Amino acid sequence: MSPFWGSFFENVKGRGPNATLFLVVVALLFLTVFVSLIPVGQDLLQCADAVIAGVVVFLVAWFCIAINKARARNRDRFSPRPLSCDELRVARSKLLRQKSSMNVKRR
Repeated sequence: MSPFWGSFFENVKGRGPNATLFLVVVALLFLTVFVSLIPVGQDLLQCADAVIAGVVVFLVAWFCIAINKARARNRDRFSPRPLSCDELRVARSKLLRQKSSMNVKRR
């Protein structure tokens, strides 16, 4: 194996299971396109238009789904998260301390 492919696969291993899944899907996509371009008894250029159209439709659908997911992540990014029990306890104690210190200063 060449150094390029060795370093490439080492890099993919470090990126987690999603990178491996991406590479498998890309390989299957190219394999599907290649197999669909080998029709039995037909001219290759006749079927190439249909295959290219199918790939374009797939890519547009995938792009739309990716945009919708990114927009949903962006909306959820700014929503406040509920506090844990410990965080609520600390916040209440700080408020009570501030309130009691303000009462002491007024007297």
